[in-house]
Amino acid sequence: MENKEKFKTPEIHSQELLKIIENVKWEEGEGIEYNGTTFLLFFSDETSESDGHQDAASYQSPSHITDFDIYLLKSLSIEDKKRRLFHEILEADLRKQGFNYNEAHDLTKVEEQKTFGK
Repeated sequence: MENKEKFKTPEIHSQELLKIIENVKWEEGEGIEYNGTTFLLFFSDETSESDGHQDAASYQSPSHITDFDIYLLKSLSIEDKKRRLFHEILEADLRKQGFNYNEAHDLTKVEEQKTFGK
């Protein structure tokens, strides 16, 4: 008998997420909801170097108020903020769906490139 590994199928709604991001007002502490998960948006003046490399965006869980906090660098252009926000929301949502960090990150990068290009 053949041993077949079970593969998880990610639940990704890129067009829905893009519509949500288009309506973001880019205000400190703004609430964003995607796929039943709530995020709060915050801005930073500096990049984080906590894991040895600089990031212009990151998410933190658990948030003190909602499911996740998302931090974006203030100096990013609106287009870069949209792309980074898309990435962070989708990656956090995939983690919540049970994918490990590497799986979630890889799936997010593929979807990000399909949505925004390289």
